[in-house]
Amino acid sequence: MNCNASETKKFETEITVNGNRYTLEREREIILFRIIQEILNNALKHSQAQHLNVHLEYSPENFSVTVSDDGIGFDISVIKNADLDQSGSGLRNISRRIELIGGNCELVSKIGKGTTINLHINRLIENKEQNSIS
Repeated sequence: MNCNASETKKFETEITVNGNRYTLEREREIILFRIIQEILNNALKHSQAQHLNVHLEYSPENFSVTVSDDGIGFDISVIKNADLDQSGSGLRNISRRIELIGGNCELVSKIGKGTTINLHINRLIENKEQNSIS
């Protein structure tokens, strides 16, 4: 696929990391990667943002990822009440996936103010997906 500058959206991006880094279970890391990939894809497609911030927080008991943008934002209630074929399937997938790995998701969006998604994973709780497979 060819891509030219007019098709590529550019963000000023800041990535910050706090705490002593550690790994999560392999399955959790793969699912977390897919979740973050979906969040970034949504920002590229919909936010019209100029700035994108990604913050990773490593604490002894919890791992958190916060992704925020300064884009156009949206009305969360409209997305939550929409049919799957209309919109919001990506956000629903994010919520389902984070729950699979023992985490939770907080979404804050305000029209004209941007969107922030906080993912929290208790690293002491076993992966629900792994338990359901065993």
